[in-house]
Amino acid sequence: MAEIAWLVTGERSGLTFLTSPDGDPAAIREALGRLDGVSAVMTAPPQPGWYRAVSRLGYVWYVLVAVLAFAVLTVASDLTVTRTLLYSVLLAAVLGPITGGVLASVARRQARVEGADDAARDAAIAERSLVRIPQQGTVEAVRTIVAADAAQEPRVHDLAWRTSAAYDVDTDPEASAAADELFDLQDRISPEPS
Repeated sequence: MAEIAWLVTGERSGLTFLTSPDGDPAAIREALGRLDGVSAVMTAPPQPGWYRAVSRLGYVWYVLVAVLAFAVLTVASDLTVTRTLLYSVLLAAVLGPITGGVLASVARRQARVEGADDAARDAAIAERSLVRIPQQGTVEAVRTIVAADAAQEPRVHDLAWRTSAAYDVDTDPEASAAADELFDLQDRISPEPS
C-alpha cells in the first residue's frame, strides 16, 4: 500500500495524525512534534523507576509473596511446616495479583502529570489549524480509497480534514457532511459484502 504523506504516525505517541492540506510544511512539522509529545504523555505516562524494577520480576513476584507469607505464617501461627507451605502458596496465588495491581495503581498515580489532560486539550486546540487527530474510521477510509484510486487523494485529503474539524462529528453539520461523503466514497470503492 502506498504511503500517504499527510497521514503521519507520531514517533513518540504512535497515534496517527492528519496534516493540513494547505499548511506550511515547516509549521506542520513543528505542530506535529508538539502535539505528538503531549499525546505521548497522555497515551503512555512514564513509569517510576521502582515500578520498572518490580514489573521486571514477573512471576518471581509470586515467589516473593509466597516466601513472605511463609515467614509471617511461621512466626504468627503454630501450623506444621507442610500446612504453612501450602497456605503460603495459596496466599501467593491470591495476594500476588492483588499486590501487583495495587503497586501498578500507585505507579500510575505517581507518574500522572498534573494538568496533562488540560495540556493535551490545549495543544490539540492550538495545533488544529495544522494538525488534527482523525475521527474514528477516517484513516481506514482514506487508505482504502487512496489504495483503490490514487487520483482521489486530494479530494480525500480535503474530506478527511473537514471530517476531523470537530471533536464530535454529530454536532458539526459541515464535519458530518464531509464524513458522510468520505464514507460514501469508501462504500462505492469498496462495498462491504452482504
